Amino acid sequence: MTRGSARKAKLANFLHFLRAWSIFACVAAIFFSSTAVAGRWCDRAFDSTWVFLLAELAPYAPSYALTHLLAEKTVHFVLFCIFGMLLWRTVPKRPGKVWLILLCGAVVGTCAEILQIFFPPRDPLIKDVLIDILGTAIGVALTRSYLNRQPE
Repeated sequence: MTRGSARKAKLANFLHFLRAWSIFACVAAIFFSSTAVAGRWCDRAFDSTWVFLLAELAPYAPSYALTHLLAEKTVHFVLFCIFGMLLWRTVPKRPGKVWLILLCGAVVGTCAEILQIFFPPRDPLIKDVLIDILGTAIGVALTRSYLNRQPE
């Protein structure tokens, strides 16, 4: 093995290691976002942002509840997009790779929803798991699209 190829192999191993730890950190963030503490932090951040940007609208306005719901779901959606992207870059090429990654998204999403049972007032919902799977799929699609455009 030449010195250059040994260096490339070390770099490839290091990148794989970083991706694996990134996936672990992403799953930890997903699980943390399912806790009551994270819910309170997000509510405070949302309320502060709402007051700062839309002070003329009262917090009890119908648009407040809808915007809050969309913001809450968007956080999980983005986390699962990142999760799908990281998995696509980490899982080796193999038949059924996309289905395996979507299964991972479904499993992590289901676990995150089950975790909410232990953190009142959080409420687990099947539709949230579907949103999580969609986020994973969009992350995979974006990554595949980006990588297919890269010159070799």
